[in-house]
Amino acid sequence: KALRDQLVYDSLTRLYSRQGLIEICENKPNLCHGSLFLLGINKFRDINDSVGHHNGDQLLVSIAERLKQQFPDNTMLARIGGDEFALFMPDMDKDEDIRLTERRLQQLFAAPFMVEGESVVMKISLGIVQTKHGENMPLWLRNASIALSYAKQDPLTGICYYSPELASASKFRTQLLTKMQTGIDKREFVPHYQPIIDLASGNVCGAEALARWNSESGMSSPLDFIPIAEESGMIKAIGQQILLQACRDTYKAIENKQWPSDFQLHVNISVNQLSCPAFVDTVTRVLDVTKLPAKNLTLEITESRIIDSAPTTLENMTKLRDMGIGIAIDDFGTGYSSLGYLHSLPFTCLKIDRTFINQLTKENLDSSVVAAVINITAGLKTNVVAEGVEDSTQAQLLRSLGCHQVQGFYYSRPIPLDEWPTHLVNMK
Repeated sequence: KALRDQLVYDSLTRLYSRQGLIEICENKPNLCHGSLFLLGINKFRDINDSVGHHNGDQLLVSIAERLKQQFPDNTMLARIGGDEFALFMPDMDKDEDIRLTERRLQQLFAAPFMVEGESVVMKISLGIVQTKHGENMPLWLRNASIALSYAKQDPLTGICYYSPELASASKFRTQLLTKMQTGIDKREFVPHYQPIIDLASGNVCGAEALARWNSESGMSSPLDFIPIAEESGMIKAIGQQILLQACRDTYKAIENKQWPSDFQLHVNISVNQLSCPAFVDTVTRVLDVTKLPAKNLTLEITESRIIDSAPTTLENMTKLRDMGIGIAIDDFGTGYSSLGYLHSLPFTCLKIDRTFINQLTKENLDSSVVAAVINITAGLKTNVVAEGVEDSTQAQLLRSLGCHQVQGFYYSRPIPLDEWPTHLVNMK
């Protein structure tokens, strides 16, 4: 009996285990229809690292207790694994009942959980399956897992209903992930470089290294693989390859007098990378191996991603800046940073998002967001780069506003390093 209990019940929460939920549905044929809710805790790994694994386990127990208190006895509750919980509601097939359960689950997590006197707020994602999609619990759980993976990609609602179309998309995703892992192993992810121009002198003063995937199928842009790389965690390996190769290329180009000694290499990094406690050590090793001085490297992180990031993100930003590495806030203006919040960020450069550059005209010059941001950077004594410059008018307006540097297709598309000498001649 003890061995069977270990299989049927989760040892931590005493809810059903995955196997237990499957067995009870198999043993009760009347449970042939209803709705299955698969609940995942967003960023639970970060929470676990913050409060400690013992307290993380206690949070999971508290979640189980809340679920048991809030839902009727005929609800089958299970901990499927890690931070995922399943609620199977027999006979629930009306849309209004399903929506009500959605709201109840979200309200359940609106109130904070207490751990050693400290409150912890958790957000959830929901994958929902109506049992007309499939014939048994293993299939329902698989479909709910597919829906949950898509729900986690929707920061606005965090909810996704399973449909057969999702299964096809999930199959494509699995195949793409396999190809991406092969690409990582074969070092198919390479940097292309887009020049950054100093507006005062007109000279190239730096470049942004942008990831490209040079697979057997041809060259792929970041839009084809970065989102899924972020979600799957592969971005860490891809990002490290790009950082290493870009630093190596930059050191060689400076040594060969191809680039000036004060050339600034800009490399995009994800919050997944920056929030990792070992990331500063990783960057330090890359600089040691490639011999690139810290003063020649600027790391870019998207503004909107910083807001919800783990505490280690800001700590690592500060450590990197103190090492002499530049920290650029990318796509500035698309998030919701206030001026007060900017003062608390350890950055050395703001990059104005291209959407504001596209709207820049002589008529709105004085009142534009661009002018305001440039004034802010002047007060903070930081550098400012305008992205997405596409014509000479934009470049001239930005220069008149006091913008320091620009990049965009008006000057150059991102190019591989071996095309750089020829392209520079054409630019001039």
